[in-house]
Amino acid sequence: HRLGLSGRAKAPSQAAPRPRPAKTIRTPTPSPRSHAPIMRGNLAFALAPRMMEAPPQPKAQLEEVVIPMSERVTIMELRESMCRWPLGDPASPDFRYCGADSPIGEGPYCKYHARVAYQPAQDRRRARPR
Repeated sequence: HRLGLSGRAKAPSQAAPRPRPAKTIRTPTPSPRSHAPIMRGNLAFALAPRMMEAPPQPKAQLEEVVIPMSERVTIMELRESMCRWPLGDPASPDFRYCGADSPIGEGPYCKYHARVAYQPAQDRRRARPR
């Protein structure tokens, strides 16, 4: 049968249930792996390993894209190399898409709208009001 069911229900068995073996309790063993570097020998005068921080990257400020109404596109005019950022209410007849150039293979949005859509996790946590 495709559901793995037998044709009839089985009568309950009269046999006594089997005794189960007692479970053995195992203590967890510490993992031999460590993320710290292996150091051997006399470490009295050894320099402590330090994490080097990368210099802060200057953030390029992208200007907000202002697309004139004449350059905004409908869904029928959208092409593969155009930004698909929605502008306005989809229920209104004035609904359009950004239509700015978007690099093929880098996502559906232009550089400005991609930055708005894909924010790094740390920036989102920092921006959230508490």
